Amino acid sequence: PLVSVIIPTYNIAEYITRSITSALSQQGVLVEVIMIDDASTDQTVSIARNITDPRLTILCQPENGGPSIARNTGIAAAKGDWIAVLDGDDYFEEGRLANCLDQAITFKADIVVDNLNIAHEDSRNRLLMFDNKNPLFQRPTQIDLACFIRGNQSFLGGYTLGYLKPVFRRSFLLQHHLSYPTDIRIGEDYILMAEALACGAICITTPHAGYIYTIRSGSISHHLDLESVTRIATADAKFLAK
Repeated sequence: PLVSVIIPTYNIAEYITRSITSALSQQGVLVEVIMIDDASTDQTVSIARNITDPRLTILCQPENGGPSIARNTGIAAAKGDWIAVLDGDDYFEEGRLANCLDQAITFKADIVVDNLNIAHEDSRNRLLMFDNKNPLFQRPTQIDLACFIRGNQSFLGGYTLGYLKPVFRRSFLLQHHLSYPTDIRIGEDYILMAEALACGAICITTPHAGYIYTIRSGSISHHLDLESVTRIATADAKFLAK
């Protein structure tokens, strides 16, 4: 199957080559890589254009609209059977997509999520986001909506399931008219995943940690202010209303 890797970018010139290369280097699957630049003011786009692989498409937004708009733009342009979102400062381990698709085929899943390795930009050390004692990542396990919501109630201590980077069956997203919410810039991953599960998506975990999640000082994911929290609460209310 063809996998469309969607890479939203904004001012991540020092990371973008690593990110794109990790997607193009995936073995055992066919890939197309769609980078959507969200009006970067640094050299992100020019550096990415040095990669001449014909499987890479670069789209440039006319103005900064946030990660959801960039991702939705990429998904709309995708041709793959599967959608894999990769943040431009993160990267894939070798074999990550093949492993996820193997689980998807085995369990007839609409979504596959794997464990993540956390890498701090100022350290070479890595840490599993969900340790080996977490029952969800000891073996392939199905996550339903109730499980996913419970997994996001520990925000005051440790990481949450909302940080997972799903591989989606594109036809499921299209069938249920699902996209990233554009009125929030933090927490959009959680809302899309919750909506997909509420629509009946079969979601399977895999113990393999194939996604490398970079923690860096410029990431918006770790800068929650009152406005962001208010927007997240409003998005939750919209989800519950549905």
